[in-house]
Amino acid sequence: MENGETRTLAIQISAELFDELDKYLASHKLKKKAFLTDLIRKALDEVKNTAG
Repeated sequence: MENGETRTLAIQISAELFDELDKYLASHKLKKKAFLTDLIRKALDEVKNTAG
């Protein structure tokens, strides 16, 4: 599905949520990009599987 092209996705979240995310990622030795990309893919797959 990926063709090598990239786009930037930026959002603003509360400082508290940002800190909570950072702590979670650090404790699980995860990178933000990998974590969020996986989260988005899983959500899209779930929507595809429940739609229709």
